[in-house]
Amino acid sequence: MGQLRDNERRTGGSPSSWPICATAFRWAADHDDLDTAAAIAVYATFLLGYRVQEYEASTRAEDLLEPAMANGHRRLAQLYTMAAVCYMTGRIQDFLNYADAGQSH
Repeated sequence: MGQLRDNERRTGGSPSSWPICATAFRWAADHDDLDTAAAIAVYATFLLGYRVQEYEASTRAEDLLEPAMANGHRRLAQLYTMAAVCYMTGRIQDFLNYADAGQSH
């Protein structure tokens, strides 16, 4: 319950679902389920990053770029887009790199 309250403070009062998403993401990634891990990373980044300004999910999209590229995964462009959310934390050069790479895939 303490973690829920900490999340409420960081998100301005609305509880975040990221701890649940993080567990599901980690399980999928650890079991080489790239489809599930990519879906969680994309949707969590969009919903949590933009809606409640919690950006940890975008780093999960970054974690999946290499395996997604190696497999020619269908969500590769979406993962680049979500990884580019790093601009919200001041990582402008990484944003530019992801934006450029995402356009070529």
